Amino acid sequence: AEENLKKTGKIGELDELSQLHSIENERLQFEIKKLQDRLVDKEEEMVTLKEKHAKTVTIWEEKTEHIKKDITLKEEEILRLKAEFKLTLEEREGELKTNATR
Repeated sequence: AEENLKKTGKIGELDELSQLHSIENERLQFEIKKLQDRLVDKEEEMVTLKEKHAKTVTIWEEKTEHIKKDITLKEEEILRLKAEFKLTLEEREGELKTNATR
């Protein structure tokens, strides 16, 4: 009878440990689920940030190209104006020489 009580006590302990294990297991599964949900949220946030970053980079690349084109046009205009100025100077010098010899 005493041995049966010991066995019953051990079985009771095992049942109690099993229940505690089940509760702990459920708690851990719940924590894992929460962490997985947070991970999904962060991954979605990362995708959104990458898309925004890509759009920003594209906009800046377009602006940079536009500015480069503007610079090229201005450089061409400067070269044209320098050439015109040089021709005007040469014409004036020619007129001055002609006037000086008269």
